[in-house]
Amino acid sequence: MRAAVAAALTLCTAGALRAQGPADEINTLLDSWHHAAAVADETAYFGALDSTAVYLGTDPGERWSKEEFHEWAKPQFAKGSAWAFVPFGRHVTLGPDGVAWFDEKLKWFDTRLNVWMTGLRGSGVLRRTPAGWRIEQYNLTMELPNDRLSDIVHLIRVTPPVAPADARGIIATVRAFLTARAGGDSAGLREALDPGGRVVLAPGDSDAGAAGAWRAAGGRDSTPEITLLSDGTVATLWAPFTTRVAGRLAVCGLEEFQLIRTPGTATWRITSLAVHPRTTCGNGGTP
Repeated sequence: MRAAVAAALTLCTAGALRAQGPADEINTLLDSWHHAAAVADETAYFGALDSTAVYLGTDPGERWSKEEFHEWAKPQFAKGSAWAFVPFGRHVTLGPDGVAWFDEKLKWFDTRLNVWMTGLRGSGVLRRTPAGWRIEQYNLTMELPNDRLSDIVHLIRVTPPVAPADARGIIATVRAFLTARAGGDSAGLREALDPGGRVVLAPGDSDAGAAGAWRAAGGRDSTPEITLLSDGTVATLWAPFTTRVAGRLAVCGLEEFQLIRTPGTATWRITSLAVHPRTTCGNGGTP
């Protein structure tokens, strides 16, 4: 996978041999910096940051020094590809005394080289040092259209943050359900399901969907997205999945779990499950 990401993102460093002026040097540095994250080159990535660098992430609490950012990112780099941002539409402004600033748009690719997210913007400040240009600050933000602002404000107001204990409980319930379903354990199914729960499955895809969702909810392929609603007693879990049979892609898509917390307890039960298969999958293939 690391080799595939490196090959797919070579455009990030294509300008390196043509670099001539300060702006070209900065473009080469930033392109190589993003590429280093994609191929998990930890030394190159953090070497591009000045010792006093600050990284601002999208979460309100993500204002990190270089050391804090490095510590947080180590598990990401250990995966073989930390994150794959491809920059475009960059603007570089050169200031006095060896200082420059920039802004750029980003596409975020997932581990299967699909565009996972657009609408990202990065901006920052660089300083020329005896060793070359170094990043002093990077600010990663998400672009928000004005006509969707009220939707986002409403979402933030009505969806409380997911506590780690809730996330563990929700994922444990999903795992228990899928294990029971794969093993034909009716008692286990009843335990995971709310008494009024229902399951909606696409014809012919039920077994493949269950196996795939198990890996998505508990394995290394991806992390399920969890949203709490209302007062925090209702949750939705979205788990992307891909499943192969005899080495061939069988089905892919999303599993959508609706769960409710039993009043007065930390126990979650599934109220509904829907499988949403896709006709094209991560590698562009068709099941």
